[in-house]
Amino acid sequence: AKNLADEVATNAKDTNDFIKTYAKTHSVTLDNQPSTRADNQYSNMQSDKGPQFDKEFASAIYIDSNMSLDTYQDEAAHGSDPALRAFAKKELATLQQFSKTAQKLSPQ
Repeated sequence: AKNLADEVATNAKDTNDFIKTYAKTHSVTLDNQPSTRADNQYSNMQSDKGPQFDKEFASAIYIDSNMSLDTYQDEAAHGSDPALRAFAKKELATLQQFSKTAQKLSPQ
């Protein structure tokens, strides 16, 4: 789970950097608050330790990556902005790998 966490953290930083740059150059205001779902996931895992934390973390990554896959696939196929379409295409393989790795760590 540690390797998955490191990969997710690196990807999240790179993704956030892209989104911030894109938003700034396109005058888009970003909401910097976590979603209610993300808040709930964090709250549920706060007291977990060791293998239980690893399982809950992997389960959250599995769910999140699969939810994101539909959005990214749609953007990659039908997006009107070339920069966002290219970004979505680039991220698809990463999301698929996160899903696969997380499923192995926490079978659904």
